[in-house]
Amino acid sequence: MKKRAGEAPFAAAMRREAERRRRIGALARAGALAALAPVVALVSDWPDALWNLGFMAVLAALGGLHVAAARIWSERAWPDFAFAALDIGALALFLATPDPLGGGPAPAALGGGVGLFHLALSWLALSLRPALLLWGGAWAAALWPAAALAAGSGAPLRLLALQAAALAAAAGVLAAAAGASRRMARRQAELERRAADLARYVPPELAARLAERDWPYAQGIERHAAVLFADLVGFTGWAETQSPQEVLRLLREVQSATAEAVFEAGGVLDKFIGDGAMATFGAAADPPGAARAPEAERRRMAARAALACAERIVDRHAAMRQGPGAVGRAPLAISVGVHFGPVIVGDVGARQRLELAVLGDSVNVAARLEGLTRALGCAACASQELMDAAGGAPPRWRLVGPARLAGRRGEEIVWALDPPGAAAARGAR
Repeated sequence: MKKRAGEAPFAAAMRREAERRRRIGALARAGALAALAPVVALVSDWPDALWNLGFMAVLAALGGLHVAAARIWSERAWPDFAFAALDIGALALFLATPDPLGGGPAPAALGGGVGLFHLALSWLALSLRPALLLWGGAWAAALWPAAALAAGSGAPLRLLALQAAALAAAAGVLAAAAGASRRMARRQAELERRAADLARYVPPELAARLAERDWPYAQGIERHAAVLFADLVGFTGWAETQSPQEVLRLLREVQSATAEAVFEAGGVLDKFIGDGAMATFGAAADPPGAARAPEAERRRMAARAALACAERIVDRHAAMRQGPGAVGRAPLAISVGVHFGPVIVGDVGARQRLELAVLGDSVNVAARLEGLTRALGCAACASQELMDAAGGAPPRWRLVGPARLAGRRGEEIVWALDPPGAAAARGAR
């Protein structure tokens, strides 16, 4: 049977948690026994108290040995099961053995001791392992009647059977609780994994919201959305004269600025493509506040978010070219293309490697608009469809008019965004 996605990380996390819980259990056991020791010393006759205190020391030592053995055989489950049986076996032996120091009867002969088995089960409950609890419950249910009979307690068999059944039932309830806790931990781990994966593409708060529901894109969803492409002009030629370290440094700086601009606008970072990037608005996820809005308003908010993002990218890149460490980057310029139209959002790839993709002709138009910036000498190009969806063009955008896009029939009405200061320079000329 194939393991579910995320099973290996979850299993590793649970192994680490199990190790931590063993240490906590050993310390809790030692602490509880240390707290009981003065009480046992006061209520027990001497030298009977020494026998009881000695056994309590043995129980505490078994907890430490369990931690040590589990650390040595960290990939094996048998130390946990072996020490569970050893703990309960030691309890049974103690209860069935007369006090060799004072010559008194065995504890089980006095009618007590079944509560110690419940205490042992509570120690096992710290493991959050249902199988281990059922294993311990089976040993407790079998050994308590045997210890009582061996000690000559005189208790009716019906009573011993009832007590054994109660021990088994308690183990079952604790196992069910442990199973529920593990399922909750698995669910939380899955939510955190989903949120971490989604956070690479969407703002963190949106990632957390999407992670809380089942993945909705397995079958593909058709939506009207804005698509944005950004690219560094002249990057290939520039990289020929730079060291790999400088190329990597620039890419990280540009990609970080682009991602921040996309997330601040409430968009989804679809992918980085070399020195470029693709982002969407209203496709895989809506901008903040748009999820419950009417469809027309949702489209308007997505279009406006894409336009605002384009302006942020252009402005931040211009600031980077003028900031510290910008020497040698003068030939580089940013180009952005934005379009609005129908897309389909869904998983693509093989079963072993899936990724979320936004597909459709609208994606191609946005990519062609990004390429048109070279011919127009602007920083960004946007389509008339995007402006219509946004309810009008923002102040910084100027109408270019009909233009032919590479590889496409007909013309597209295009709007342009200039870098900061370009409009003033053009007016001065």
